[in-house]
Amino acid sequence: MRIIAKTQALQAGQSLIETIIAIFILTTALTASLGVALYAFSASTSSQNEIVAVSLAREGAEVVRVMRDSNWLAGDAKGEAWDLQACSDIGDRLCYPRVYEKVPSYNNYDLVSGNQLAIFDSSDQSWTLDSTGQLNFDLYLQPDGSYTHTSSSTPPFFARMINISFNSAAPYTNENSNQELIVKSVVAWRGKGCSAFAATADLLALATPCKIVVEEHLTNWKDYK
Repeated sequence: MRIIAKTQALQAGQSLIETIIAIFILTTALTASLGVALYAFSASTSSQNEIVAVSLAREGAEVVRVMRDSNWLAGDAKGEAWDLQACSDIGDRLCYPRVYEKVPSYNNYDLVSGNQLAIFDSSDQSWTLDSTGQLNFDLYLQPDGSYTHTSSSTPPFFARMINISFNSAAPYTNENSNQELIVKSVVAWRGKGCSAFAATADLLALATPCKIVVEEHLTNWKDYK
């Protein structure tokens, strides 16, 4: 009887150890699976933010390119007397020094240096650049799925700033708009692992891993037609 009792106690002890080991293995597997799932979700969210940011940044750069081209077309429509001139920096040959300037009353696309907002007016489907006052770079999600600077009920997650500068280093000059137009469209976003920033912050100078910069170099190529 004692031998049977000892055998049963030994078997019970082994079953308890086996149960503990099984629970440990199961817990370890579940923890690892949960970690992988959380990482995959985080990576997916990060990738989604980057895709949206790239699209918004490319849109900003494209807006400036379209404005430069529109100034050329508007100048042609207004007539050669508007912008065709003898330019001293190229031996008084004819050139077009007003490609970066607005063409009244055709458009209002004045391309000037500095940080700016690219504002879309849905009423007439047009864009404008604003560099006046204290600029709010936050973008708000609209009911139609677009992002604009118009405040909405959705808290701002993304922000976009357009930085324009002019390069007059050789072979460019400071005369007759013979400059290289450098456009930097910067989009930053808020979230886990991102640096906090104010709506009026200089996004180009912002140090954060959550930022996309699309840079485009444009020239007064009307002079070469």
